[in-house]
This record gives sequence, C-alpha cells and structure tokens, in this order.
Amino acid sequence: KELVGQGIGNSIAAIFGGIPGAGATIRTVVNITSGGKTKLSGMIAGIMLLIILLGLGPIASQIPAAVLAGILITVGIGVMDYKGLKAIPALPRDIKIV
Repeated sequence: KELVGQGIGNSIAAIFGGIPGAGATIRTVVNITSGGKTKLSGMIAGIMLLIILLGLGPIASQIPAAVLAGILITVGIGVMDYKGLKAIPALPRDIKIV
C-alpha cells in the first residue's frame, strides 16, 4: 500500500513540477524497528515529525545540502537489501539490464 501511495504521490508531484520523495519508507522502517505495529504508532510518528518540522524548521534550513546528501546516502545504505544484491548474478540477463 505504501509503495502504491508513494507512486501516486510522485506521479502527481511530477505533473505539477514537484520533487519526488520517499520519506515514508524510511519512516516506516524506523517505526517497525522501534516496535510500532499499529496505525496509531505511524500517526504518532507523523505528528512528532510535524512538531519537529514546525519547531526546528528555521534551524534545519541552515543545514548545508552536502550534509543532507551525506545523511541520505548513509540511510540508503542502511536500508539496502544486501541479500537481494547477492542474488543478482543468478538472474536472467534481460532482467539484470533493467
């Protein structure tokens, strides 16, 4: 459901010239890792993020883009499926190209 929602959101953002995003996936990983299993835990995480964003937004806007890029790369590496990467050599060639 989450991936479908992100796909729809990114498609609509593209129509209006917006930037695609995938923050909800990372938020879900953090939520599940910390033991959240219900919709309430996701809602509380979203509300906390909104409070932090509104309260610390002016401070966060001063963070250099290079620092944010480094954080994104680190998080991306952290959620990478290494078992899936090991399976790539066994895939048919036409699928590997995609």
